[in-house]
Amino acid sequence: LLCACLTIASAAALAESELLNSNRFGETNKPQIDPTYYLLADETSSSNLFEQLAVDYSLSLLSAPIELRSLGESAVIFKFRQSAHNHKKQLEALRGDRRTDGVALVSSFVVSGAASQIGRKSVEQNLGDPYYPLQHSHLATRVTESQRYARGKGVKIAVIDTGIDEHHIDLRNQLDQYLNFVSAEQDINSMEFHATAVAGVIAAEGGNGHGIVGVAPDARLSVLRACVEANPGNSRGKCSSLALARALDWAIINQVQIINMSVRGQDDDLVTRLIRKAYDKGIVVVAATDLTHGELDFPAKLNEVIAVSDQESNSLVGLAAHSQRIFIAPGEEILSTLPNNTYDFVTGASFAAAHVSGIIALILEAAPDYPPAEVITLLRGSVRVVNWSIIVDSCQALAQLGTLRSCDPYW
Repeated sequence: LLCACLTIASAAALAESELLNSNRFGETNKPQIDPTYYLLADETSSSNLFEQLAVDYSLSLLSAPIELRSLGESAVIFKFRQSAHNHKKQLEALRGDRRTDGVALVSSFVVSGAASQIGRKSVEQNLGDPYYPLQHSHLATRVTESQRYARGKGVKIAVIDTGIDEHHIDLRNQLDQYLNFVSAEQDINSMEFHATAVAGVIAAEGGNGHGIVGVAPDARLSVLRACVEANPGNSRGKCSSLALARALDWAIINQVQIINMSVRGQDDDLVTRLIRKAYDKGIVVVAATDLTHGELDFPAKLNEVIAVSDQESNSLVGLAAHSQRIFIAPGEEILSTLPNNTYDFVTGASFAAAHVSGIIALILEAAPDYPPAEVITLLRGSVRVVNWSIIVDSCQALAQLGTLRSCDPYW
């Protein structure tokens, strides 16, 4: 499977690089002067089919066929040869061609978070996790109590995000896979902010005498790099729908149990299909969303996705409108891992989503066969009111499963 992943990444490397450099980071809806599209066809179709379609519709193919095994399809990335021409009729004709399974614009997604200040190196080497007393979020969600009974042992989590500091002392033993879907190179020389912090919240190693402990420290992580930082050390990053699709496809084929997507962007049919495929396969998908404008972001707004926001990234109007869809978890001043073996406080819905992914890992250790719909129901029954927000409570979730003999309520 790793070899297949490498082939996929190689096929789209040039197009991916061109796309990610085409617009400034964060501009997910800005029209492209010379737009890039993807074309889908049955995976049994040979490359000759794509070449024939390129001739028939004046396309410039930017990649070899990209295999999406979970859908049984292949994709190519293309542009129209005459960039100044209005391609509306050509697109309509191409979408109506029986040889194709779909055509769409390659869309953009962003990741974002913030650090309070430059990362601080841990100098304490005592037993346990010396920064644990600063992890207020574990108290808020009662992870501290829950970890006496479950620590996410063996639960497989895919983090679809930026690159990670794979040598961080609190993360290096937590990784099963670290794969790159942005370029052809698998020797990833990139220690990026966002995924490093997200991974630390989910599964930082516990009891190693360093730093912090994750919500599910015994879970296993596959970090799938589908996004790149705007600038080195910057908490903002950008992803394309094709990179996300390849990462989702890998996660489905490799039967992970949880997919964490702290990304947001334009609606995308291919990403939607893959998320629904993951859901149908029993994989729980968690996505961050910013509710400050009163609406759920994509992909968090999909019914198959557990949508998570933090207490600051929402509005009363948004919460009222989406009270049956949104989950709230700690996302302000969360202490986590950062590149170069450092730690710092981070803020954003991304880290709230990471908390919920960790809590779901605790649930799936206790109930490995729980389908996504049941997990959602269990989480909904666990929430309690904290500072005018309805926050996820890991202790109550485990108590509903019977994993805890008792879980003293807060109310």
